[in-house]
Amino acid sequence: MFFRLAAAIGILTAIALAAIALEKQNLSLKRSISLQHYQLQRLQEKRCRLVLRTEELASPARLLESWEARPVDLEPLESAPRKPETPPLLEWRLSR
Repeated sequence: MFFRLAAAIGILTAIALAAIALEKQNLSLKRSISLQHYQLQRLQEKRCRLVLRTEELASPARLLESWEARPVDLEPLESAPRKPETPPLLEWRLSR
């Protein structure tokens, strides 16, 4: 009789310990998933900020401002002496 009672208590304890281990593993996985969701949210917000900053820097108004702010050199460019136009070397002409 005592043996049956000890066996029943042992089985119930083993089942309870297994349930506790499974619950602990389940909570650990949930914590990991929650952390990944948080990191994903942070990365999405950072990406949105970077896209906004990129659009801000590449906006036509800003590009126009930087273009207008450049110093203008009004001196004429010196042109190199031109060589007479010659056909490319790969283009052969028959001479008569």
